[in-house]
Order: sequence, then C-alpha cells, then structure tokens
Amino acid sequence: AYINQRKLNSEIKTMSSQIVEYKNQVDQWFNLVNDFNNAIKELGDVQNWTTAMQRDMKIIHETLTNTQKSVTSAQQQ
Repeated sequence: AYINQRKLNSEIKTMSSQIVEYKNQVDQWFNLVNDFNNAIKELGDVQNWTTAMQRDMKIIHETLTNTQKSVTSAQQQ
C-alpha cells in the first residue's frame, strides 16, 4: 500500500506541474487572442473614421462646388 501511495503522490506531482504548464500556455493564448481582438477593433475604428472623413470631404467638396457656382453666376450678372 505504501508503494502505491508513493506512486500516486509522484503522479499527482507530475500532473500538477503539467497543469501549471498548460495553464500558463492557455494564459498566453488568451493574451494573444485578446491582443488580436483589440487589433481588429482598432481596424474597425479606423474604417469608421475613414468613412466619416470621406463623407465629410464629400460634403465639403459639394459645398465648395456650389459656392463656386454661385460666385460665378453672380459675377456673370
């Protein structure tokens, strides 16, 4: 019985250290996935920003075009 108990204790120690290694590996994977998700979110933020900038630039372009047409029309009168 004593020999079996020593074998069990030895296996428990081995399994405990393997569990710690696996936990550390899972923690690293979790951090990598978190970093990846944050990078994806930042890309989404950049895309939203560029879309907003394109919309704003289109409005500015249309406003300047209309202003130029109005000035040209007023000068011709």
